[in-house]
Amino acid sequence: MRGMVLPLRPTCLPCAHTRLRVTLLFLRCRSFSTGSGSGPGSRLGIGSTGRSRTELPHHPCRTRFAPSPTGYMHLGSLRTALYNFLVAKATGGQLILRIEDTDQTRLVPDAEKRVMQDLKWAGLNWDEGPDVGGKFGPYRQSERLPLYHEHAKTLLGTGKAYRCFCTPEELDVYKRTRHEQSLPDHYPGTCRHVSPEESKDRASRGEAFAVRFKVEGKAATTAQDIIYGQYTKKELEEDFIIMKRDGFPTYHFANVIDDHFMEINYVIRGAEWLVSTPKHVQLYDAFGWQPPKFAHLGLLVNEDRQKLSKRFAGTTLSYYQEKNILPAALLNFVLLQGWGQSQGKPNIMNLEDMIANASLKYSKGDIIVDTRKLWFFQDKHLRRALEAPPPGSFNRCSIDPILKETLVIPIRTIIDSVQHADETEQATKAPVPPAGLDLLSIQLPVSTMQLSTDRLVRERYVLAALRATKPPDAEGIAAWVADNRYLFWRVPDHLSGLSLAEAAFPAEVSLGGTKTGTLDAVQYVLDCVGKVPVETWTEETFEKLVPAMAHYITMVEGAEEDKHLGFRLMRWALFGSVKGPALGKVMMVLGRQETIKRLEVAVDTITKVEGWGRK
Repeated sequence: MRGMVLPLRPTCLPCAHTRLRVTLLFLRCRSFSTGSGSGPGSRLGIGSTGRSRTELPHHPCRTRFAPSPTGYMHLGSLRTALYNFLVAKATGGQLILRIEDTDQTRLVPDAEKRVMQDLKWAGLNWDEGPDVGGKFGPYRQSERLPLYHEHAKTLLGTGKAYRCFCTPEELDVYKRTRHEQSLPDHYPGTCRHVSPEESKDRASRGEAFAVRFKVEGKAATTAQDIIYGQYTKKELEEDFIIMKRDGFPTYHFANVIDDHFMEINYVIRGAEWLVSTPKHVQLYDAFGWQPPKFAHLGLLVNEDRQKLSKRFAGTTLSYYQEKNILPAALLNFVLLQGWGQSQGKPNIMNLEDMIANASLKYSKGDIIVDTRKLWFFQDKHLRRALEAPPPGSFNRCSIDPILKETLVIPIRTIIDSVQHADETEQATKAPVPPAGLDLLSIQLPVSTMQLSTDRLVRERYVLAALRATKPPDAEGIAAWVADNRYLFWRVPDHLSGLSLAEAAFPAEVSLGGTKTGTLDAVQYVLDCVGKVPVETWTEETFEKLVPAMAHYITMVEGAEEDKHLGFRLMRWALFGSVKGPALGKVMMVLGRQETIKRLEVAVDTITKVEGWGRK
């Protein structure tokens, strides 16, 4: 069989245009001194030049994606990772992957591995992380405990933190009592007044304790945010825990320590952390460090305004991978969930385009996610991939790895499963499809299977079939295989006559103005196609030949007009249906030998129907 395979455009790395853009940014902004300070703030310049706070800075951004391995990635976490990736790459900076595994009681064994797999699947590669290393590692918080203990001791030594010996049971009773009295349940500062000597003595005797940060004053704390502007927390802050009784840091403490020592200068995260940002600012101030710039993203919610999270199966990345969604389509979809796109910018973007158009212009407030729109992006990206120009002939070209893993192999697997289900049956019996493939309950003798036994040839054939047809939609790839089954199997003989009757072709047709029968019309198509040699069996040939043949076959004078008679007749002859994909593309997929074989079978079928189709 013959056909053509078209290459995909690369979509995962910054293009030359983007690299040039970053170089120009450096040349334009060499006057922005990075300074000699140890903290990230020494390299910040936004705000001092009158630039909009949502524009990208004129210096490299170090961003981080810091998932907790207590579950799997979902749409919200993918969007956070994407935005951090884009800001880093668009400014010539770095993306850091940090695993925040301080909540040891809720860890999911394979979550960290899955996070890395999902990010790689999406093409969001990181510059530093647990697997690739870096000069600011280790990149798992559970491996950085000495650093947290050291800085907790620093705060204890300066009187900005204290040991809290209150047991969890005591605190629960206190909070329950306050709640029953409709009173605030903030920590009352029981251990705040324990002297340093007593505190140290009790700790040395093995009494369990947490470490609390001492919040000074009663004024509400503020934090500056790129999206929300100046944020002020209305409630008074309690003395919050920075080191837990198990020796692990809280999220807030580890977050600040790590962002500082990893030199993160832009923190882009979900809006649920905005309320905690004043705590973080207090910690930065306590150490005398400059905070990074903060950008808090509006939460993704469903139609009931429930936050999308790892607990909802329909939002996890594995769910969309199982639906055979292309990574570029899913990224394009989540990109527009809260990104304030500039007017006139394209909606359909691959990763390369996203980097070129990156900004810090994000929406405030919750974003209701309508996943039905995802299929629009899937269709656009799949068509873009399939329509890329071919590098060579059908049998010699390669298959893009992403398209291969996402669609080609799953489709080939479905076809194989139908074939294998029939291998234990006689050739004239219908196959028994595997469980879950009810859509493929069609009568197909295994002897009519047209694909090569070579796996690579089969995969190239599937790719050619994808290019010749309407791509799979929300109904799934099993439905697509069922709809296009006769691209993979010949029409069984016992169904050819039935489909001929259902087509309801007229007994008499006009062939170039001469009244004749349908048999002669199909024979005419066979003769024309048979004259096309292998050397000119190309899409260009059939772009001219197919319309010419179709227009040569018309209704006889006086009959009701049917402009599509010729096309319908050829479609029936090739795959037993009057509807289907473009005929020229179908002939390219089937190849010369199979196309001629099917036309010969069509002639035989009409001949066997006594008294019909002949003049």
